[in-house]
Parts: sequence; structure tokens; C-alpha cells
Amino acid sequence: MNKSYFESRIAAKGFTMRGLARQMGIASSQLSRTFSGHRRMKIEEAVELSVLLGVTVDEIIAESGINAPPPRQRTSPVIGYLTPKMTVLPAKQGERVQTLDGLPDGIEAIIAQVAGSSVSYMDGWAFFVTGKAPPEGALDALALVQADDGSQMLGIVRYGKQRGVFRVTLLDGREREGLVLSWARRVQVTRHC
Repeated sequence: MNKSYFESRIAAKGFTMRGLARQMGIASSQLSRTFSGHRRMKIEEAVELSVLLGVTVDEIIAESGINAPPPRQRTSPVIGYLTPKMTVLPAKQGERVQTLDGLPDGIEAIIAQVAGSSVSYMDGWAFFVTGKAPPEGALDALALVQADDGSQMLGIVRYGKQRGVFRVTLLDGREREGLVLSWARRVQVTRHC
């Protein structure tokens, strides 16, 4: 515990030990014992101190001697691969990819394997998709869709010429028309590798 660091930060912000403890909702004796090294600081207290003292949580943790575990990297299951023909084939069970921060739990990924195609610049990209929904919910959006014949593709969903029929503009610019779609999964975000 770097007591002098905390004393200087507390003084710079115009707090007393008692006033800081009151702001944190703890007894001043607890705070005093923490800064003297007789009590370990909790992560929650480090977060509170970072806000009150105007420094990062990482700085508080480093100066307090908290042994924080490394941040956990979230992963999502890979459910399919985008092929050069712009169709999506199922992935092997158990494959996962790192998920971007801020994405909801349960999001799944499609990985582009399109080397040698007109969209080869997308090779390795990850497309994170939401859960299955009616195709009308993905109109004018990039989505993974399944046609009634079981084929899956990634593209922009639009209404077709008659009710219940859709057209999909694939990522390479080709149009698939006259499709009856079973479901659609909107692409939430892409990660470019």
C-alpha cells in the first residue's frame, strides 16, 4: 500500500480522511486501516476511490497492492463460415471467437472465409449476429438469413415482388430474388481482422 500516494491525492482533492470515508459510505477507521496496510482494499472500494479522487481504477489498484485477476476475455460461439459463394456453412461444434466489448450475452459469430473472391478483403472478418427473428425484423439491414430450402446466406434483406417473398443483396453485390425466408438474424457488428 502506497500510503503517501493516497494522502497526496486526498489532500489535492480537498478531502479529509473522515470526509472521504463518509463519501464512500464506510467508517473512517476502515479507511485508515486500509491506507496503513492493516486491511486489504476491496475492488468496489477501488472503483469508488477512482471516481472520488479523479484517477483511473488501474492506478488505484496498482498503488493499493490489490491482486486483481487479469480481465476475462469474452468469447462467442462461431456458428458458421461465409464462403466465396456467399453462402454460410455450419461451423464445427465448440469453436469460439473473441467477442467485442459491449455486445450482449448470447451473441454468435459468422467468420468470413472468402479468400480469392471479389470480397477477399473481408477474409477473416467476424460478423456478430443476434437471435433468430422473423425476416421482416431485418428489412434493409445486413443479416444472416435462412431460406425455406435450408440454405443460409449473409446479405441485406428487402421485400420481394409479392407478400412473404424477399430478395437478399449478397455481400458481393449479387441479388437472390424470390426467397421465402424461415428466419433472419441481424448483424449487430463486424470485427475486421
